[in-house]
Amino acid sequence: MALPDPPPVTAPPDPGTPDLLPPPQSSLTAPAGVPILDTEHQLPVHKGKVGRVTGHVKGAANSIADWFELRIALLKREVQDEIAAKKLKAEELGKAYGITAVLGIVALLAAFFMGGFAFVAFFSIWLSLSLALFIGWLVYCVIFAIATLIAYKRADKKAKRLAAADPDDARASDTPND
Repeated sequence: MALPDPPPVTAPPDPGTPDLLPPPQSSLTAPAGVPILDTEHQLPVHKGKVGRVTGHVKGAANSIADWFELRIALLKREVQDEIAAKKLKAEELGKAYGITAVLGIVALLAAFFMGGFAFVAFFSIWLSLSLALFIGWLVYCVIFAIATLIAYKRADKKAKRLAAADPDDARASDTPND
């Protein structure tokens, strides 16, 4: 049978008890009835060696359980931090891709504008040259038509005049420009 642990020492033993060892000599001696150490600095009172071992095992098991809980919490925190970092990186890439897309659209519109401008400029030059040639040809045709009408009218008048002057002349209607 195990003997219980002795109670904590609170004061030096009474000098009249012969079976106890004398207290160690120290420069600081406490008066009678005053505890040498306060209760915060004393070891807990156990119910023997089995109780002490059981308490240590329970403490170790609690420490291991606490360690596993803290390790799991740490892993959760690391995963959350990693997710947050990837989310932040995705947001930054999204912003960069968005800005690039907007600039690309602006550049594409500018290219279409410049291409359209070049097409219109070329078309207008071609059109202006074509129009100038067409108008020149049209003016030439009109001038030629007017000249032809004038020459026809003059020839007709001359032919009538010659026909009136010499009715027997068959040549008068055939050669108007004599």
